[in-house]
Amino acid sequence: MLIHFLAIVTPKEGWHSFLSLEETANKEDNQMMGPYCIFDIPLIRLLSQSLHAYEQRFMVEFTDEFLNNIIIWFHFFLRRIEQQSFVEVDAVEREVIKTMDEYKGIQSLCNHVADTFDMTIPENEIYYFAKYLLSAKVNYNFRTHLESKEMTTLLHVVEKMAADFQRYAAIEFREPEQMIQNLLLHLKPAFYRIKYGIELENDLRDLVKKNYSEVFHLTKKVVHHFENIIGQPMNENEVALITMHFGGWLRKEGVMLEPTRKSMLLVCTNGLGTSRLLESQLEGLFSDVETIGVTSLREYEKMDLHVDFIVSTIPLMDRDVPVFVVNPVLDNEDKEELLKKVNSLFEHSSKNQVYSVETVMDIVRRYAVIQDNESLSKELRSYFHAPINVENEVKKPGLAKLLPSDRIVLKKRVDHWEDAIRIAAKPLLKQGYIQENYVVEMIENVKRVGPYIVISDHFALPHANPEDGVIKTGMSMLHLEEATDILGKSANVLVVLASRDNEQHLKALSQLTRLFSNKEMKESMLKTKDKHQLIKMIQSYSTEMKLHKGTGE
Repeated sequence: MLIHFLAIVTPKEGWHSFLSLEETANKEDNQMMGPYCIFDIPLIRLLSQSLHAYEQRFMVEFTDEFLNNIIIWFHFFLRRIEQQSFVEVDAVEREVIKTMDEYKGIQSLCNHVADTFDMTIPENEIYYFAKYLLSAKVNYNFRTHLESKEMTTLLHVVEKMAADFQRYAAIEFREPEQMIQNLLLHLKPAFYRIKYGIELENDLRDLVKKNYSEVFHLTKKVVHHFENIIGQPMNENEVALITMHFGGWLRKEGVMLEPTRKSMLLVCTNGLGTSRLLESQLEGLFSDVETIGVTSLREYEKMDLHVDFIVSTIPLMDRDVPVFVVNPVLDNEDKEELLKKVNSLFEHSSKNQVYSVETVMDIVRRYAVIQDNESLSKELRSYFHAPINVENEVKKPGLAKLLPSDRIVLKKRVDHWEDAIRIAAKPLLKQGYIQENYVVEMIENVKRVGPYIVISDHFALPHANPEDGVIKTGMSMLHLEEATDILGKSANVLVVLASRDNEQHLKALSQLTRLFSNKEMKESMLKTKDKHQLIKMIQSYSTEMKLHKGTGE
């Protein structure tokens, strides 16, 4: 309850505003400190110093947001202890925590506080503090523990999640090991948060679901590996954070930067997953801007600045460099507004820079009277196709668009699974979407890796990499009355996927997987011999993803 209400009263720019203020306050009667008179300032300072020492000892760096929050949380935990109100910690949990190296650091921290303020901190409270530090969000961890049984298990879980995500999304990460290590870095504290019942408040969840619905849907399909080891469902706040990790890597590997002229620094307090996603959004938005780096608030305050402008998730102190404050997850309106501000900052911009409808509207207003602002704005948006028209922001087509009726083939049976792939791919080959080599690579991949393309009972998704011969993004389908055996797995429906990048096909693919998640629809699809019926089913799922009652989707 304490954590919940502290979240409600947190200042808009986070607790760092207060913590920065108390460092510079010299007089007890400082008017600016008035609203914070409830805090014990010497205790706050000691906690801040102790937690920085803890970071150095255990070679970790907490995110700015977490560090500021936990200083405030620990402050109130200690005030509670002073009132002789104590917590109880389960005996089994105590035994687990006691085996961890970090426990000694937490003991040292609590003993230092107790000695300085002449108070007694019960053993149960030390375990309670340990829960929060073990669940910390970190930017870096230079000594990730894989030797413990739990962490070894967690690494296997992360590897399975990454493998399944690539399989369901029909993509291949170019740097899978680095992606797995970063995801492990996030899931370790998530493991302890869920295990110890520490509820995470994530105000980005709805934005993630809205702006990255396909990636969110695919993430929900792979978190069952994690849920199996924690023995309970993962809530959507946690799923959204994992979505940002996957989404960030999708964007990172798909971004092609134009020659750059201006430099930008990104300051983010929300940790690696959020900063990576925000960085990729900004790289896609500005075609003539180079991102110098992503930094935490603490690093920003110490570094020398040699950039043209800064984009930050929080207000920053003035250092003679323009600062634009944004949400960690940007929708199209946010992007337009940011683009407008940055364009106004510089007189010249690249010919390839994307257009902002609002910028065009402002130009028109200077020289003409607009009779209908809303209609003109709407028509300009239509003309530009999308207000943000860069490679990573191209509108993703739906299932019916990528899988039209002339690329659906129905047959009674085939002699061999290789023939099934060739027949399924023939419409794409004939219409110039793929080259012959792409068909060869799809077959070779199965021979080399196994029947990984069978992603659901009786449903296969043959595909290869974009560089293996994809000319345009598209799909084609082969429907068989009699199943073909793909190295031990049966398939009646084969949908060949050819994608030019790691994103264009995601909406269509998520709609297709939703279709096969509906048991009745899937059975009807497998049984039908009517092509028109197949087309009707595909069209019924080729709409914007909506909430379905009782499915949790």
